[in-house]
Amino acid sequence: MTFVSEPLPLPLHPSGVPFKRADLHFHDLDHSGASYEGRVFLNNPAATLRTRRTIADGYAGSFHIFGHPHCWGDAGHCAVPPGPLHGFDHRPPHHLVPQLHTLDVTQAIRELTETSAREVTVSVLPVVRTGARSRIDDAQLRFSRLALVTYD
Repeated sequence: MTFVSEPLPLPLHPSGVPFKRADLHFHDLDHSGASYEGRVFLNNPAATLRTRRTIADGYAGSFHIFGHPHCWGDAGHCAVPPGPLHGFDHRPPHHLVPQLHTLDVTQAIRELTETSAREVTVSVLPVVRTGARSRIDDAQLRFSRLALVTYD
């Protein structure tokens, strides 16, 4: 099983000016679990571990998460605080604060805009490697929002 988005509109500009770049933004991505590869496919909700990683099969790219599944510190060490203590608190954010991850999908989106497609679905396979074996682990993939962002 994979994450499959609702259909997202493709960036089609009535002016005919093409976009320079297209990114997928994964907002508030949780990295407190195991490390994994997020394989991203467009318009291929049936993608599996055996699906070829080619644009013809909808492959748009991968992102990699360095997970933190264990807490080796004292009690409360891995509890994410609610925010800065005050306006002058310049410490770096806690190491387990959810992150924004960006994946460049320009080529794959360009291929779709050259067809008659007007929207795209995004499928993400969270692939966890254990030794020489790979498996999909849906429990690892947690984020609050997915956005397709283009730049002119």
